[in-house]
Amino acid sequence: MKKMLMEIDLSEIGRIETEIDDDLKPITPEMVKGLAEAMLDAYKNTVDYEGEEYEDALFEIKNVIADGYGEFLKSVSFAFVKENEVVSAIMVSLYENVPYILYVFTKKSNIGRGLATRLIRKSLSELDKKGYRRVQLSVSEANHGARFLYEKLGFKYKSIS
Repeated sequence: MKKMLMEIDLSEIGRIETEIDDDLKPITPEMVKGLAEAMLDAYKNTVDYEGEEYEDALFEIKNVIADGYGEFLKSVSFAFVKENEVVSAIMVSLYENVPYILYVFTKKSNIGRGLATRLIRKSLSELDKKGYRRVQLSVSEANHGARFLYEKLGFKYKSIS
């Protein structure tokens, strides 16, 4: 599966407007099971699904939080929690001194409600406040919906691998 590296220059897009939302919570270690359930639901039977099961998703979430992909930036990583259930999340780590959005996912029952957009804007706003100028992510070439969202938010393509 081809991956595309995208980047946004926060100095070029100006102040990012975010909404106050009581359902938006900082990610904590206590959320790992809910995050894994939401991740699996979001990816299963999509272009990004590679046969993972719940245990794989749980391992991946724990690995991110344990700095497995660089320092986990918990102050800019968030989840939407509705009725004590994680329905959408963004997870950001520091990779080679650049914030890297590792995951953005939304449970299928919550797609189309703008949760991913709000999560990304919130993270970008917090990263901007902390003085970061560049933010990167990778997206599957075949994931047209995600690519459209990232383009709409101001991300530009850097390379394909």
